[in-house]
Amino acid sequence: MHENNDISVLNARKIYYLMFSKFFAFTYDITRFNDAKEMLELINSQPLDELSQISCQNLLANFNPQEISDEYDDIFHAPPRPMHNTFSYYDEGYSAGRMVVMIKKLIHNTDIRRDENVFKENEDNIGFVFALMADFIDRQINNKQEYESITKELFAQIINPYIDEFNDMLYSHANAKIYKDISNILATFIEFERLNYNLSKPAYEKQTKAYDGISRSEALRREINRAKRKAEKEMLS
Repeated sequence: MHENNDISVLNARKIYYLMFSKFFAFTYDITRFNDAKEMLELINSQPLDELSQISCQNLLANFNPQEISDEYDDIFHAPPRPMHNTFSYYDEGYSAGRMVVMIKKLIHNTDIRRDENVFKENEDNIGFVFALMADFIDRQINNKQEYESITKELFAQIINPYIDEFNDMLYSHANAKIYKDISNILATFIEFERLNYNLSKPAYEKQTKAYDGISRSEALRREINRAKRKAEKEMLS
């Protein structure tokens, strides 16, 4: 599959990246999740697959910005071992490593700069990188074609090699409940992006178990069966 630069596809990809940036970038502004809900509604109207559709519906049915913010803190800030959310950590085992240098070099060739009032962390922060991808895609939409190669490089060199390990750890995290559904949507979208850029999934020592001992695929099977049973009951009532 070749890279798809159709405007409608670019707009859809931009929405996904913007939404993930809301869920993974730290900020004291809780209203950021209000935008995330609107983006979820758009994604839910045209889901990529059954997994992301079920997860979108789960998130929308119980959408509570304060609960999302609290769970974010429980996962990424709570001692004694908060989960790391930088690409450098999954590359080298610590934050602010060579990924920061690589991202800064990419940014240096553009007119984009990190707004420190919005993004508190370094450039290797996963939420920041997702926001950066959204900005790059927005410039493609506005006919700045030089951003096509920059966007591909950011995905191929930074996101693709490390996002699976991060996302599997997120799904497996003991405090992840809301974020399990976010993780499902991210997993589906990353596979779409790999097809878009004609890239393969990198190998790593995968953590397959969730916090309750259920793999993502088994959890999906159960969710689908529950959804089908619910639909059947509604038809009979």
